[in-house]
Amino acid sequence: MRWGTGSDHNSLTGAWTGKYAYSGAWNGGATAFNVVLAEDAGSITGEMIEPNTFVNAPTESLMAGLMGTRDGSVVFLRKIYSDFKSPVLHYEGTVNEDLTRISGTWIFPSLLHHGRFMMVRDAGRRRATTVTTDQAIDTLV
Repeated sequence: MRWGTGSDHNSLTGAWTGKYAYSGAWNGGATAFNVVLAEDAGSITGEMIEPNTFVNAPTESLMAGLMGTRDGSVVFLRKIYSDFKSPVLHYEGTVNEDLTRISGTWIFPSLLHHGRFMMVRDAGRRRATTVTTDQAIDTLV
């Protein structure tokens, strides 16, 4: 898969850095993550990498695929981990007017886990470039 990691001023396409936390634990309890998104006509795809903080496995990081939509300032994402079998997580958030910050809530509907998230567009990756997905993820780690 090939897509740009640079930002498009009219889309969410680009590299993002963020954090998520379980309900009630934001300061000190947040988990950092990196994301590469591609948006085309309101349809979003992407990949996320985060440290392994909950899976009993010998891997230090976890990968997940993202699929979703954006309608104006409202962003919906579904997250599916690729390292292990898990229920689908749902993210619902709002992007600011400059398309540089998304914040909202996430939920594991079947497990009743939930919390908050926020992510900001990486300022250093504003030039459009075309790279493979693996190359894009490598630049985020």
